[in-house]
Amino acid sequence: MSAGCVVNETMYISGGYKGPYRGHLDNLWSYCADTDTWREHRSMNHARSYHTMVACDTNLIVCGGVNYIPSVDTFEDVKVRPKEK
Repeated sequence: MSAGCVVNETMYISGGYKGPYRGHLDNLWSYCADTDTWREHRSMNHARSYHTMVACDTNLIVCGGVNYIPSVDTFEDVKVRPKEK
């Protein structure tokens, strides 16, 4: 229910579904095999699952998906940035 792709040898995973009554996810994670580390990035604008994600140069494009809120955009250009603490 999540989506994933690779940019510059780093794997990115976005969104997902926590289960009934718990909702959809808006988070974005990356995994670097060289250092064997996971990193959380800024959240997407909308939580979603059952979506697709593709890499275009160094950008991630998230398309479609559901979160059962009719006003959700079906396209999102996700900027890869570290999560602010």
